[in-house]
Amino acid sequence: MRSLRLLLASVAVAAHIVAPTAHGQTYPAKPIQLVVPSQPGGGLDVVARLFAAFVEPRLGQPVIVENKAGAQTLLGNKYVANAAPDGYHLLFTTPSTPFPALYKKPGIDVPQQLEFVSMVLRAPQIVAVNARYGSLQDLAKASKGKKKLIFASYGSVLHLQSLLLNEALGIDARALRFSSSQDAAKAVAAGDADYLLASAATLKPWQKLGSLRPVAVTTNSRSDEMPELPSLKEAGVVAEDMTIWMGLYAPKGTPRAIVDRLNAEVKAFAADDKAAQTMRSLGFNPYPTTPEAFRAYYLAEQKSLVDAADKFGVERQ
Repeated sequence: MRSLRLLLASVAVAAHIVAPTAHGQTYPAKPIQLVVPSQPGGGLDVVARLFAAFVEPRLGQPVIVENKAGAQTLLGNKYVANAAPDGYHLLFTTPSTPFPALYKKPGIDVPQQLEFVSMVLRAPQIVAVNARYGSLQDLAKASKGKKKLIFASYGSVLHLQSLLLNEALGIDARALRFSSSQDAAKAVAAGDADYLLASAATLKPWQKLGSLRPVAVTTNSRSDEMPELPSLKEAGVVAEDMTIWMGLYAPKGTPRAIVDRLNAEVKAFAADDKAAQTMRSLGFNPYPTTPEAFRAYYLAEQKSLVDAADKFGVERQ
C-alpha cells in the first residue's frame, strides 16, 4: 500500500510538471516566443537571453527571444496580451512604463490582460553621472549654479524615480527623454545629459570607457553585488529605496498548469549557481515569487507611482 501511494504521488507530480494542455498535449509541444519589449543589448535583453538559454533544454523546445521595442514597452506588452493564452507567447519585461501614472488611456491594463507568472530578479538602480562629476554631492553643488541640470530619462518608472531623487537632493533638473537605456547612457557619457538612473548592465560599457561614473545605489544599504558604491543614506540623501525588477508574464487566461510550470522554471533559473552568479555580476538579485506575490507587488508599486506622478504634477498624456 505504501508503494502504491508513493507511485500515485510520483504520477501526480509528473503530471503537474509536464503541464498537459486543454487539448491533451504535453506543454510545451512547439517553440516558445519570449518577447522582450526593448532594444537588444540592455540589461533586460541580456537577462532574458540568459533565461531562454537556461530553460530551453529543460523544456525540450526552442525558446526564441524576440525584441519588440517601441512606445515605452507598450508595443511588446500589447503583442503578448493579444496572443493566444496557450503558453507559447511570453513576456519578459520590467516596470519601465507605469501606464496608469502617465497615460490617460494607457493602452493596456496589465492585471486584466496578462497573467503574472513570477518576478525573476530585483535590484537597486545606480545613479551614474558624467565623468566630470565625482559624487552626488558634486551634482547637487552644480545644480546651485546658473546651469539647469539634465537627467536622461528612458523609462517612465525611472523618470518618476529620478524626480524623487531630484527632490531628495534639492536638484532642479529637466528631463531629456530617450527611447532606450543605451541611448540615455550614451547621452550622459557624451555630456549631453548630467546623470541617469540605470542598471549595472547598461552602464558597464560606458564605465569601462571612463566617460561616466557610478556614484551611488538607490537603496539605503549597500548592494552585495556593488559594495564599492555608497548607499543613498551614506551619500547624505534622505529617500526611500528605489528598485527595479524583471518579471515573466503570459497572456490572460493561460492555464494555471502552464503558469505553474513556467513559475517552476523561474525558480530553477534563480537557484542555478551559474545563472545566479551571472545575474549578480550584472548587479541583479535573483528574486522568484509566486504569481500571487508578483501581482500584489505590481499593484502596490503602481499605486505608489501614480501617487508620485500626482505629487510632481506629471501631466498624463
